[in-house]
Amino acid sequence: MKKYMIGLLVTNKYGVLTRIASLFARRGYNIDTLTVGETVNPQVSRMTIMITGNDHDRDQMIKQLRKLHDVHFVKEMVAEKSVCRELVLLKVALMRRMYSAIRLLIIPPMRLRWS
Repeated sequence: MKKYMIGLLVTNKYGVLTRIASLFARRGYNIDTLTVGETVNPQVSRMTIMITGNDHDRDQMIKQLRKLHDVHFVKEMVAEKSVCRELVLLKVALMRRMYSAIRLLIIPPMRLRWS
């Protein structure tokens, strides 16, 4: 079993995410990760879906996704040509006198913004 990343451009309207998720569920595939965001064009959203399976599973899902009316573009994103990062949001309660120490330890290595 391998992990595959599929990129989609879809119509940005209600119900599209549900249709795509139910397509996977009906066929017994599990979505490992799902990221959705609006593009520069507010009528189009970009979806990135990570699935686990074999080559046949990947090919079948890509074919099924291309049949959906609201899906404009489908492409497998190859790991060697992609940049994958994880995002962590933390909320930490600190005493005021510890701010400068935390800034020195965390902010520079992680390239974070301090607000």
